Amino acid sequence: MKGLIVMMTFDMTVFWSLTLEVCGRFYLNSTRLIKSWKLLPFYSKNEAKFMSKFKKRCRPLAIGMDGYRKIKRLSVLKFMSSLVQVTVRALLAL
Repeated sequence: MKGLIVMMTFDMTVFWSLTLEVCGRFYLNSTRLIKSWKLLPFYSKNEAKFMSKFKKRCRPLAIGMDGYRKIKRLSVLKFMSSLVQVTVRALLAL
């Protein structure tokens, strides 16, 4: 019974860790893209002003519920720590 719990936990940990890691990298790359617009050369002050306003208005693309939860790189660490904690509690309860 304990072996089955450990095996299932390991499988789910690997699957969700990879999923969260991909989503976190997606969010990180979209924030880097928006920050990189600051380095663009502009031909006029109007263009620079418009791009500045546009950049402030754009939000990074994220996977999750808007305004409630976004998956970031830190989500992987939080998930792993809570999963290990729950697994240890389940194994101690058996």
